[in-house]
Amino acid sequence: MVLQIIFRRKMAALIVIALILGMGIGSFIVYSDFIKSENSIKIGYLRGDLHQLSFFVASERELYREEGLDIEPSFFSNGVEEMDAFTSGSIDIGYLGIAPAILKRINAETNIKIIAAVNYHGSAIIVPVDSSLHSISDLKGKTIAIPGYGTVQNILLNIALEQSGMNINEVNMTQIGPWNMQVTLEHGDVDAFIAWEPYPAKAVVEGSGKYLVKSSEIWKNHPCCVLAVRDDFLRDHRDVVEKIVAIHVNATNWIKANPSEAASIGAQWTGVDQDVVVLAMENIKYNHYPDKKSMKIYLEKLIQYGYVDSTQVEDVDLFMDSFIDTSLIEQL
Repeated sequence: MVLQIIFRRKMAALIVIALILGMGIGSFIVYSDFIKSENSIKIGYLRGDLHQLSFFVASERELYREEGLDIEPSFFSNGVEEMDAFTSGSIDIGYLGIAPAILKRINAETNIKIIAAVNYHGSAIIVPVDSSLHSISDLKGKTIAIPGYGTVQNILLNIALEQSGMNINEVNMTQIGPWNMQVTLEHGDVDAFIAWEPYPAKAVVEGSGKYLVKSSEIWKNHPCCVLAVRDDFLRDHRDVVEKIVAIHVNATNWIKANPSEAASIGAQWTGVDQDVVVLAMENIKYNHYPDKKSMKIYLEKLIQYGYVDSTQVEDVDLFMDSFIDTSLIEQL
């Protein structure tokens, strides 16, 4: 909000200057478009997603302003919407899940690159607090809410079932927005749900649910959210992207060093109580370096479960090398 106000004030000042100098409206439009294209960076993020705490921290601590960057934040309900914004050019850079990033890159040929990791872990399977379900094998025949097919949470659930000697056909999956999962669980419409934080922690703190298993127990250091950039924006504004990545790394390190203050910022941006955020952060591993190996495994799982046609990715290693650019991280 602060950054948006600053941007509006700057634009208002330009209008006044333009009128004083007697510039024509057409001239001012050209000039304002130039200013916007040169200095304003459109950054997307997911609403209420605690994984993206580094963006919240960078915004609250005015790290972008300190680097002379004007940003236009845009929030989205899910990663698919955000990837559509990448496709239309509505955003330049974005915080989102690895799932929509890969799926849209392959299936819709959206030209983006992953330039940093945001977090590992950070999801969980939740069951009612008084449930008799105590292990993954107890989920057989049960109805489980997932945020979407092909999502990290969907893949984690599939892996957990396999680890327990089951397959996806032995449970009933239903797609529900994470913000509605707790209520659905309370009403008995589902037996369990898997979601990203802070939704699992919120259910636990408010007495609706309990952790059945955390995602780190299913797949250690599994990929989750990433920082992505449009290929053309990286090509044309590499110096700006370098600053964004440096800010992201700075914010990530600050979270690790100042967890209490970071939790306060997280509560402010997600709209949940701070005790929920504190519990949720215990389940999230904030890390800026992208792990190609784990992301490759994720893509292989997408192919295995039929979300990506193997003919679209003939060489997985070659695809990952072109999709993930670690050079900006490595030069810091």
